[in-house]
Amino acid sequence: MVVGAVLVGASLYIYLNPGLASRSQPTPSAASAALIPAAGAPASNTPAAAPAPTSAPPAPTATPAPTTAPAPTATPAPTAAPAATAAPPTASQAVQVPNLHGQTEEEAQIALKKAGLQPRKADRCSGTDKGAPKTKKHEIQCQNPAAGSQAPLGTVVEYVVAR
Repeated sequence: MVVGAVLVGASLYIYLNPGLASRSQPTPSAASAALIPAAGAPASNTPAAAPAPTSAPPAPTATPAPTTAPAPTATPAPTAAPAATAAPPTASQAVQVPNLHGQTEEEAQIALKKAGLQPRKADRCSGTDKGAPKTKKHEIQCQNPAAGSQAPLGTVVEYVVAR
């Protein structure tokens, strides 16, 4: 019982002494001042009723949450003539594969790019087009997919240049 009284007295001393309290704790209020006589009162076997606080504890102050401003976006400057842009390739758009037979490699590449297809040089003929046996040197001998067939935009068209 004496130990309990000493613990209560030490707790009150620490609570009421602002020098011992951390800076984040509020300073003693009128409610804690009412407990001072209880520390000096003689201890008894009956528990004493604690007086009700007369004032509410200070309301915590709200700290504003940090906000992020949207990043500014650059606005392109208008030009004298609008730039022509090609439609992006989609699986639903199909084009006719041009006939490359008899053309030079450069001519074939230009024709394929105009059609929205990707040119690729191959070493030998594959697919249904086996090529013309008597093709002039440096001209397209065969192609895959075959000329006149439908292919999605962006399809790779392989061709073989005669040697």
